[in-house]
Amino acid sequence: MNTVNKITTDLMCYINRVSMKEGTKFTKLITKYLENNGPEWTVNRLKSIYTAALHLKNDCPNKAMDVYRASSISYTKAGYPKDPLLGVIVRRFVESRSNRAIKRNVVPLRAYTAIVNDKVTCNQVEKAVQTISGPRINSKSTDPVETMCSQIEGLLSRKRFPNPKVAPFTELSDLRPFTACYSPLIPKGIPKAVQA
Repeated sequence: MNTVNKITTDLMCYINRVSMKEGTKFTKLITKYLENNGPEWTVNRLKSIYTAALHLKNDCPNKAMDVYRASSISYTKAGYPKDPLLGVIVRRFVESRSNRAIKRNVVPLRAYTAIVNDKVTCNQVEKAVQTISGPRINSKSTDPVETMCSQIEGLLSRKRFPNPKVAPFTELSDLRPFTACYSPLIPKGIPKAVQA
């Protein structure tokens, strides 16, 4: 089974779990994207659409349009993708109100999480090299010794909380299981706030 078939099979299972009407059309669209442009482009495009949908859900259409422009995705004045299928999927997510509907409608937007590369891509290698060899963003100095010392000082200056004292048991009958039906008696000297 080649990679595209495996990915589309996984996507079909992923999307059919939420009983989406356009599940087969969406899977065909993803298959077309994978065959013509590859998995990395497909993931980036679907991530952009998901990010824009989140911005629309949070009433920030300008940010959604910025995301579309950065990814070269055409969109309507309302901020939905011009592709009819993707537009319906994003609109359904944005206009859903109940938690159940939101969970059901976010599944196709997060379909990119099912796409996995067999090999490491060039962009992944470049990103890893830049992250490892580049300067630290949060570091005030470029000297690694100074950075390490400041990190250690930060750790040592943190407030330490004492370990809770555990009362030793005297008999085996003191060892009782915690279940939904039975919990051990709490000694009277412990305040109620600590008991909960």
